[in-house]
Amino acid sequence: MTWQHVHALAPLLALFAGITLTLLVCAVVRSLAASFVLALATLACSFALIPATLPVEPLQATALLVVDGAGAFFMGVVLLSAAGVASLSFVYFRFEVDAPDELMLMLLCATLGGSVLAASSHFASLLLGLEILTVSLYGMIGFSRHRDTAVEAATKYLVLGAASTAVLAFGVGLVYFELGRLDFEGIRDAMSGGGAASGAIVQAGLGLIVSAVAFKLALVPFHAWTPDVYQGAPAPVTAFLAAVSKVAVVAVAVRLILPIVGENTAAGSGLSLLAAASMIGGNLLALRQDNVKRMLAGSSIAHLGYLLVPLALGGPMAREAVAFYAAAYALASLGAFGSLSVLSGAGREMEWLAEWKGLFWRRPVLSAMLATSLMSLAGIPLTVGFAGKLFVFAVGIRANGWVLVFVLALSSLLGVYYYLRVVVALYSPAEVADARRPTSPVFLPGTATLAALSLVNLAAGVWPAPFISLVRTLVS
Repeated sequence: MTWQHVHALAPLLALFAGITLTLLVCAVVRSLAASFVLALATLACSFALIPATLPVEPLQATALLVVDGAGAFFMGVVLLSAAGVASLSFVYFRFEVDAPDELMLMLLCATLGGSVLAASSHFASLLLGLEILTVSLYGMIGFSRHRDTAVEAATKYLVLGAASTAVLAFGVGLVYFELGRLDFEGIRDAMSGGGAASGAIVQAGLGLIVSAVAFKLALVPFHAWTPDVYQGAPAPVTAFLAAVSKVAVVAVAVRLILPIVGENTAAGSGLSLLAAASMIGGNLLALRQDNVKRMLAGSSIAHLGYLLVPLALGGPMAREAVAFYAAAYALASLGAFGSLSVLSGAGREMEWLAEWKGLFWRRPVLSAMLATSLMSLAGIPLTVGFAGKLFVFAVGIRANGWVLVFVLALSSLLGVYYYLRVVVALYSPAEVADARRPTSPVFLPGTATLAALSLVNLAAGVWPAPFISLVRTLVS
């Protein structure tokens, strides 16, 4: 390894150094504020180092990691999203009696796992990054151990997550047994060359790998864990699970699955079925939910189905569409779950739709920011969600994937209904007693995070050209 390789891996090294420092500080100073400041400083330093890696890209920094524009983009989204979750977690756990500073340490570890996934070019780094991310999430989901729902959610995710990892490892073993390669580029070359790569063992291995990735992305029919885990986890952790972890796994899918789809028609057909099932199933699951977290869980399933459309169809704009939509989805999800985090606390969460009725008359600014995120998830014009869906539609039409385009349009209409249910509840007339009910103060980190998310959401929706140009420059 040369200094050029070290330079290319600087964001990951900064994350690792920050984790080590935070661990040492947590062992001496039991302070949520101290760990929060360290976490933000670590994430900011790592993000600031990303532009410095671009002059040397694309570069195979090690046998396991590649530094290129796509990796830099997804790593940037992961780091910025993690910084938002850190701010929301500080607001959410600020009155927790038991010192919750370990949460920031686990958040940094999970972010490191997601960043490794964004740069993975080998199945060894894929498994390593996935386990760093997932094991950290086990602790984050069950962090509020005094709540039975959190412990239940963590246990479910632990059991099913371990099972999906075993399926992934078995699929990787089958591919290695037949091809003798674990690097993504070598497997893509073998797939394009036919021969042993077209055999039943390799096909079975790739099927198991796709199934494990589908579980991590909560695609139908591997989605059953999602509503329970989303509801049981603390609201900021749910935001991390919905945005950061999904974006990290999507980064791997772009690097591994998209090139294979171009060489394998059966793979494209299978992904198309997963996409259609997720779009329909996710929206139907969310349609009549009165629990907002469970509704957003069904919404996330549907959105990952939307995101799978360009992956399944391929084409020259597929990578850009996936990257742009993943960033737009992360932005809107953080805004929605972030509003829930600010309204809630470690003792109790405002997760039922009835509790949000007339919220505008008590919290007008917060309600407006929440409505902006929900409209972005629904794909309403002048939001980044609309631009993202338009990008996906363009890829589908250009690839003549009319069935998927029709399913996307129909399922999006279902989504508009349940998002508007929440917006109508926010702005509905409140009872006099409810309108005068005292509310807890909104702390600056939470307000600033939600305001930044709303501004970027609207800016990218009103004028998406610079953002799309940035995505094309980095990802194409």
